[in-house]
Amino acid sequence: MSLIKLECAEKIIEQMKKNICKIILDQVQGTGFFCKIPFPDHSNMLPILITAYHIINDEFLNKEDAKIVLEIKSDPNIKELNLKDRIKFTNEKYDTTIIELKAEDNISDFLELDDIIVDDIISGNNQNKIFVGENIYILEYVKGELNYSTGILSNINENNKFLLRHTCTTGNGSAGSPILSVKSNRVIGIHHSKVTNKSYGLGTFLNYHLKEFISLHTNQK
Repeated sequence: MSLIKLECAEKIIEQMKKNICKIILDQVQGTGFFCKIPFPDHSNMLPILITAYHIINDEFLNKEDAKIVLEIKSDPNIKELNLKDRIKFTNEKYDTTIIELKAEDNISDFLELDDIIVDDIISGNNQNKIFVGENIYILEYVKGELNYSTGILSNINENNKFLLRHTCTTGNGSAGSPILSVKSNRVIGIHHSKVTNKSYGLGTFLNYHLKEFISLHTNQK
């Protein structure tokens, strides 16, 4: 695995401060990240918060008074988001939850999707295998501290092509963290967990669940 270049490492540090957050929900803590997705095409970009399903699930989202607290390193103010009247998507199979962000949230910095993921969403193609063997890194908010780890995207499950394995070393509280390609410095997936007694972690590619989210939103319109 090649090392991350200095200019890339400096950008990673800035991304961690602005683009990822600690999600505080009762006794649960995880990582979330801010992203913009093509909706329904490049001319209309929708800002969203992405995290893991086991951090924020459908049972919680369906509550009338559902609120979450976000801690962002570059913002001294703790943000409380009322989830009422927002477009939301959650899927246990993908272990992913997506929540619409609004102008009043005052979040202005977003991670970008890799161009291949964007093309997949628009064209409906599946190009996930092109990422296998790529150097990747994960931004995480572990135990209240920002961190990142590097590794390789090592495998895609043949039966469930949205599932992936990676060799990044992650810590507790990293569920919901973005997986980024070193080559493009953009998001390709979401981390879920490390596997006990194994040398790899699990995640999913974003294109599958973003397609479902976009479809749901379009139908609502």
